[in-house]
Amino acid sequence: MLVNLVGFTCCFYGSAAALISLVTVLFILLYKKSIPKHLLLTGKISYSVYLLHYPLGVKFLSLPFPILYQQSVWTLFIIALFVILVLSYYFYKWIEVPSEKFASTFIYNQEKGTLKVSQLA
Repeated sequence: MLVNLVGFTCCFYGSAAALISLVTVLFILLYKKSIPKHLLLTGKISYSVYLLHYPLGVKFLSLPFPILYQQSVWTLFIIALFVILVLSYYFYKWIEVPSEKFASTFIYNQEKGTLKVSQLA
């Protein structure tokens, strides 16, 4: 399976992307130490980052500054990254966590194919 993943990545994205993918997968599989807290937080907000990175990072921050964008790409990148990370944290805290708690109140009966709401504690 790993060989297929690396082969696919190499064919469609090039050898550099395949090498990075391979190193990442091996690191994930072989890393045995405890994960630092800041990386755990990054993992928790990663879905929010995924949802917000395009509308904020690409569209929102690059549209108002077309001339400035060409002169200081890195400055705008840092600003966009900071804004996305902060908003992703609050998106996780105020939307994802309450949604997960709400979703955990539903019980799916696989035998009958029914869905019911459990009693809220």
